[in-house]
Amino acid sequence: IKYESSCQIAPKAFFQLLQSLGQYTADPLDILELVDTEKPLKALDFCYQMDSETLTVLDSISLCVTVISYAPDSERGHQMLTILDSILPFHLMHMQTLTTKKETPGGPRAELSMIHNISVCIKTLIYNCEALTRNFTGPQRTLDIRETSVKNLSPHIEIDEDSHSKYEK
Repeated sequence: IKYESSCQIAPKAFFQLLQSLGQYTADPLDILELVDTEKPLKALDFCYQMDSETLTVLDSISLCVTVISYAPDSERGHQMLTILDSILPFHLMHMQTLTTKKETPGGPRAELSMIHNISVCIKTLIYNCEALTRNFTGPQRTLDIRETSVKNLSPHIEIDEDSHSKYEK
């Protein structure tokens, strides 16, 4: 797959990156030791006190839906739709693979629960995005010959007998 810009990332690689945020990873370079503060690090804001330190793919899907629902016509809303479009199929395939390999604790019930959570997100997206359901009719060109819309910017001056113009008729 070729991408138009070097700033674009393959959807599968992006999904794998999001998936890695949901797992604890060791710090092989021991970078955290360079931070001079009490360990483990704590959130400064009270609203993050009880939050998990990991971000699951389902959390990412929920965040995308939240942004889209808030402003579906905005550029950010369109970007989140693109992200949702790229990660959702990979997440569904990943859940199916885990269930068939029997690696999911709880098996098919856990997969059913995750699908239910995704369906709630999609239902929210559908209810809050009426603007996305409208048909887009972009600018249309007609073949009618019309007068040019460019107008002469200089005012029309009529020279009359009472005018004190330097120029004579």
